[in-house]
Amino acid sequence: SVANHLRRIGDNVFRCKNIIQNLLVFSRGEDAKEVIDVPALLDDTIQLVAGSRKAGHGRIVRKYAERNPSGSPPSWATTRSRPLQLQQVLLNLLMNALDATDADGAVTISVANKEGGIELAVADDGTGISPDLSPSISVGSQPQK
Repeated sequence: SVANHLRRIGDNVFRCKNIIQNLLVFSRGEDAKEVIDVPALLDDTIQLVAGSRKAGHGRIVRKYAERNPSGSPPSWATTRSRPLQLQQVLLNLLMNALDATDADGAVTISVANKEGGIELAVADDGTGISPDLSPSISVGSQPQK
């Protein structure tokens, strides 16, 4: 148990280090894209959430597209991206979805091929936004004046 906690602490220290490095790269305008293993990134992100207090709010279901008929990894399994930024977005989405889910609910993270790229989705079976709040929520950008 102690070794597991120390490993998690070490993992998060390196995650923070990488976030700082990415911020420096971003501030310099450099391209920090690299080849990433998508299933491994998703599993690592889910593991981070599993260690949080919110993990008790529901279960996380993985719904990854199947392997190719030849048995080789699907084309979405690796891609070029900014892994820490992608992980941060997924982490936020998962935490928000767990907040909206009851203790017996589920959050589903899925990934599949989509029009020459990949599509990642996070969905929860929470109650959603109350209809009386819907008018105050806007999606997308506002027209410029």
